[in-house]
Amino acid sequence: MAVLQIRIPNELKKETDELFQSLGLDTTTAVRMFLRQSLAYGGIPFTIRKTGKTRLERSIEESKDPANLMGPYHSAEEAVAAILKEAEDPKNISEAYPTVDEAFAAMSKEGGK
Repeated sequence: MAVLQIRIPNELKKETDELFQSLGLDTTTAVRMFLRQSLAYGGIPFTIRKTGKTRLERSIEESKDPANLMGPYHSAEEAVAAILKEAEDPKNISEAYPTVDEAFAAMSKEGGK
């Protein structure tokens, strides 16, 4: 069995010890649970954000900006044709998700966040 040693502020240790004790755990068990969940999840088992807004929240805000609107269109076919034409433009291709499958996989992992 390996030993894991980390340095954390005393107050953080005290507060987390109290929290885990209230849940019927010790800190070692809680850390072990985190590590196992990370393996099961294939990454950090919770969202870590740089900003306070989720991708969905940012998308909703962007959709309300008139600069991002297209149209008006006289038919659904005309609207779909315009969307497909814009999607074919290389400047609109996302570097983050080169394929649709990768984009959907990322969205599924985020749980719609």
